Amino acid sequence: MEVMVFRLLVMMWNVSDNTVTSNAGIGISVNGSFSVVTNNVIHDNIFSGLMVSGDYAQISQNSINHNGYNGISVFGSNAVVNDNVVTNNGNNGISVFGDHANVSGNTVISNGYNVSYPIDNVNVPSPNIFDQPISYVQDLLLSIIDYMNEYRLFFVDLCERINALNSEGGSGIWLSGSYITISGNTANNNTCFGISLSGDNGDISGNTANTNGGGIFVQGNNGLVTQNTVETNNLIGFYVDGNLEVSNNNCTNNYGNGMIVSECLTYSNIIEHNGGDGLVTTGDSQIISNTISDNQGNGIVTCCDLSNYPTGNDGEGNKLFGTLPPFIFNLRNNIEGNLDEPLSELFHALDPEGDVNIIEEMPKSV
Repeated sequence: MEVMVFRLLVMMWNVSDNTVTSNAGIGISVNGSFSVVTNNVIHDNIFSGLMVSGDYAQISQNSINHNGYNGISVFGSNAVVNDNVVTNNGNNGISVFGDHANVSGNTVISNGYNVSYPIDNVNVPSPNIFDQPISYVQDLLLSIIDYMNEYRLFFVDLCERINALNSEGGSGIWLSGSYITISGNTANNNTCFGISLSGDNGDISGNTANTNGGGIFVQGNNGLVTQNTVETNNLIGFYVDGNLEVSNNNCTNNYGNGMIVSECLTYSNIIEHNGGDGLVTTGDSQIISNTISDNQGNGIVTCCDLSNYPTGNDGEGNKLFGTLPPFIFNLRNNIEGNLDEPLSELFHALDPEGDVNIIEEMPKSV
């Protein structure tokens, strides 16, 4: 009988309580599984502060700042990165490439100083419906459709800018992998996104992402984005693309749009006082019971044909329309825009007998 013997080599490193500074390359580099890196001070190194290659790394309670590239880089599955303070690094604060990571309780601030990405103001186009003579209902419909076509071009350009911003680096927390948990982190004042995740089955919950180039960026399926606070970001608050659940988030005072969601179940979010539109949806999304108020663009914009119309959403004080297309989706919502009443008055003045069914005449999406 032949006996086969397998040998498993596991390299377990414990790197703790060091001060590492002013090196020409990486501050600390660890190669091996089950490594523990804790309670180190790592700063002013030319390349990354800490790089770990190997599965099951545990990285905690480190102070990592002013390094030329990433603060923390992890390559491997099942990493735990928690309770670190990562600030003022040249590229991403924390980068993880691998599945089943848990990134929680970190403070990640002012990273990306080596990344230069111009972020222009987000200027949602305004309709000129009331700036031209309109004598017939058909002219009114054509004016609305012209505005919707203008909006479509604006939206395509905005999405390109958002994806370009995410690809630049310079984010607070940037992860690629499936089954990743990102919870309880503070990611503020980073050049690009506060938090970025590409991968399926992610859980992004209870984080704060304020005053970044963008707030939270997610591409993936079957994930959860919930109970996050996203405020005063430049280009966008939330950009969520995939079959995800987006719920109970506070999305306020961002300088661009509040949320863009695609193929998502989006409910019970507070989306207020944003500089662009409140919520823009594409794909087969379900938009239910959100509060969308006082945004400087439209309240809800639908950029697709929806099998599930937005339902039960409330809000007031949006600068343009409550919903775009107007008239249609406000049948099932109570979202007010400053242009809704004058548009309705103009329509009824042109069609006092009610001969035209504007719901049938209007396109169902932008």
